[in-house]
Amino acid sequence: MLKRMLLVIFLAGFFSAAWGQDFGLDVGCCSEPLTQAATVNANGGGVTDYYNSTSSPITELEFALFNTGLTSTNGIKCDAFNFFEFCTPTLSGGVLFLNFHGITMSDSDDGFGSTDPETQQTEGIGVFEGIPTLPLASCLLPGNPDTAPCTVNDRGHFLVSFNNFTEGGIDTNPGDSGAWSGSTSASIVMINNLPVPEPSSLASLAIGLFLVGRVWRRARG
Repeated sequence: MLKRMLLVIFLAGFFSAAWGQDFGLDVGCCSEPLTQAATVNANGGGVTDYYNSTSSPITELEFALFNTGLTSTNGIKCDAFNFFEFCTPTLSGGVLFLNFHGITMSDSDDGFGSTDPETQQTEGIGVFEGIPTLPLASCLLPGNPDTAPCTVNDRGHFLVSFNNFTEGGIDTNPGDSGAWSGSTSASIVMINNLPVPEPSSLASLAIGLFLVGRVWRRARG
C-alpha cells in the first residue's frame, strides 16, 4: 500500500484505447536517473531513457501509469527483452503497474568494474541478470553518467518504450505515435522491492533537513 500512497502524478486530458498496448524495456543511452518521472507524449508513443543510479544491480523494477481507462490487462503486451525474464501487468484502482522481474542467474560482473552490458547477446539466450551498475562508481557523480567511459557498451543504461516496439529494435523516437490517445505520465515506483519516493518528496525532504540544520545552528549560537 505504501508504494500506492507515494504516487502523486497530475494528469490532463488522458483517455486510452484498451487494446494493443505495447510496453518494452531494453538497452538504451543516454538517460535520466531512476527517480526521474517519465513523460509519454501526446501521440501515445515514445520512449524514456534511464541509467541505473544505484550502487547495485537492479533485479526488479516497477512502473506505474495513471488514468489508463483500462478495465483489464487483456491485450497488454509487455516484454523485458534483455534484463528480466518476466513483465507482469496489473491494475489497481485504475493505475496500471508494470513489474519487470525474474533473473535466472548472477555472476561477478554485474557490479562496478565491468563493461559487460548483460544483454542476451553477451550472456546467452535465456540468461537474465537484471540491470547492471554503471561501469565505474565515479560514473554516479553529477555530469558523468552520460559521458565516456560511463557509456561503454551502454552498460547500466536502459530505456522503456510505451508503444511501437519489436524485439531487438525498440522504437526510440519519443515523438512517434502509438495506441494511447491523449497524454499521461509514468513513474518508476519500486526498485528491488523498495518503494521509490517521487522527486518532489525528495526535494521536500532536502528542504526539511536544511531547515532543521539552520534551527540547530541558531540554537547552538
